[in-house]
Amino acid sequence: TCAEQRCTSPRALLIIPQGVAIFHANTLGRCSVSKSRALVRAAVQAQMTFRAIRGKHSSPDCVCALVQYRLHRHSSVPAASCPFIECALSFAHQQQPVSLGSVASPWYSMVRLAAVPVLLCLLAGVAASLQLSRPAEDCLAPAVEALNYDFYPKGYQVQSISNPSTSAVSTTVEFAEDFTVSYRGTYKVVTNRRAKETYVLFQCGTPNPLNMSNTEIGLPAGTKAFQIPLYSVSVTDSNAAGFLAELGMVDRVALADKYSYNECLQAINVCGNGAVDPSEPVDYDPSPANDAEFNASVVEWQQLSSAQNSKVDAIFTSMATDNPKSIAVTSYADPGVLNRAEWVKFVAVFFNKEVEAEKLFNQITSDYQALNKTARAAVGDKQAPTKTVWISKFGDVASINFASYKRQYMTDAGGVLPAASDIAAAGGQKVDGQYSTVNYNFNLSVPTQKQGFVDIISQVDKIFDDTYGFGTGNLENLEAFITAYNLTGATADIPAVQNGQVWSLNNRLSSPAADGSVGSDWFEGSTARPDLVLEDFVKVITPAALPGNTQLTWLRQLSASASALKHNSPAQCEAIKTAEGDAARCQRAAPARICPNAYRDCTTGELKTVTDPTQRCDVRTVCQDATSTSNSSGTATPTKNAAGGKVAAATLIQLLLTGLGLMLLVLML
Repeated sequence: TCAEQRCTSPRALLIIPQGVAIFHANTLGRCSVSKSRALVRAAVQAQMTFRAIRGKHSSPDCVCALVQYRLHRHSSVPAASCPFIECALSFAHQQQPVSLGSVASPWYSMVRLAAVPVLLCLLAGVAASLQLSRPAEDCLAPAVEALNYDFYPKGYQVQSISNPSTSAVSTTVEFAEDFTVSYRGTYKVVTNRRAKETYVLFQCGTPNPLNMSNTEIGLPAGTKAFQIPLYSVSVTDSNAAGFLAELGMVDRVALADKYSYNECLQAINVCGNGAVDPSEPVDYDPSPANDAEFNASVVEWQQLSSAQNSKVDAIFTSMATDNPKSIAVTSYADPGVLNRAEWVKFVAVFFNKEVEAEKLFNQITSDYQALNKTARAAVGDKQAPTKTVWISKFGDVASINFASYKRQYMTDAGGVLPAASDIAAAGGQKVDGQYSTVNYNFNLSVPTQKQGFVDIISQVDKIFDDTYGFGTGNLENLEAFITAYNLTGATADIPAVQNGQVWSLNNRLSSPAADGSVGSDWFEGSTARPDLVLEDFVKVITPAALPGNTQLTWLRQLSASASALKHNSPAQCEAIKTAEGDAARCQRAAPARICPNAYRDCTTGELKTVTDPTQRCDVRTVCQDATSTSNSSGTATPTKNAAGGKVAAATLIQLLLTGLGLMLLVLML
């Protein structure tokens, strides 16, 4: 980098690995790498064109940061009208400013200078065309202004297994305690009790009930409305990512978190489509010296968040926010393992995937309960349960964990945890946390506390450790475990260490990011698949209950000969190519269609429910605009079917913009 240098060329051609732009030197400022982590969307999409330009100037040696909101100062194009202005810049590689003085007259340089923001806007429009778009089959066609029809009969609702809903209005779930779903004709009302958020979901092609003056639905202030099925989402919550993968909805993810494990979510991020947490940054350092940096981070977040909102129809996050597009997925707070897994139904309702979610969850529940029964039978009455413990370390504090889901996994796999009274007697300090979590903490810098901790873990057969390890998810090997807990010289007294029965949760990691960090599938996929998690623990705790060739999914043994870390790579995603030089790099197909639960009878104009959910797309019809009036039999009042015309017009405009952009580019060269 060149943090102390200045870019002083009177007119500079800033060569970017993915793009080109011309600016006066006084807009460049100090030479440093921008903190922004979003890529220039337009330039990325046009990378093959821009690479030819970059090839004319080799050996880049300077990085010039550019404050993105200054772009419009040298153009008549208003910032608000240009999608590119909403994209924060990130120059992750070195670039070289090249003087134009010897190759162009001043007036020509100024023409080029003024043309650049226009070109960037045009190319941003092209980039937008490469973003996800809604399949026409998602919607009722033609759209309707008024409708009196039950779009979600019982067969299309989420149901309780033990107590199936008999109501056409509302439904319940069996295990999850923190969300509810009700069905009201053409829309659904979903409530996250934990986050205290309510969402109205209305079928594409039908009116938004919040905009209908004659609709009395009694919803709280701040209710958020979404047209479903969602088709272009941002995912910042790892549990939501796991549910989307199980439902086969990754093709509808537009922006993904950098810590994603799923290979296609990684590919989305690698292609410059990183998700932005909709929660505003928190100032953890209130000192005046930090004000400027924190204020800059807030401005940066606002810019990135605004750009994200313009590209997606929803953002799956882990907590409530004021963002009208955010959806809180708080599955981590539901106390039991099946409680948490049932949140797949919560995510499914936003995609009209209740039928698929019901089938998936029913199978997971059945498999979990069957394996639990098998494990308990293998232990029997005569055999003592395997003694187990969950531990973690942060700073000088070692914790023995009693989260409700961890207790359940140990018990259901045939194990038993230490008695809380014994831990307290050894000096453990009880700390009640959120979401049914209890820890007993030991300060290892205090000799008596350390000895108490060693005494407890010396009494168990299996140790499960979830201490965080940078670049490795959890601790990488037994040596790292011994070092982390300062157990050198004490391992002879710990049978689990001597017998190679220390286990971590980092058997499935993402490909390392540029800063060396990795994502762990334990936080992404395990919540959605408790049946497979239980299988891991049964394999380790009660191996007689499973075939000998059963493979572990998340658990990894920390022995002297621990296996190498395994990384999932974006290169493994077949749907999105990420290899440099691949002509199809970062191109995406349209999402798979999700057809409505009902179709129009083109002869009578009436709507009819598809009796077999698997046949929804097979019986879908697109009728010409018929003249009917809304009535109780399900006949709808149609609107003009402008959707097809808008799509065609938008496509034509995008082609024209592409051509104009390329013409400007040739002129500039």
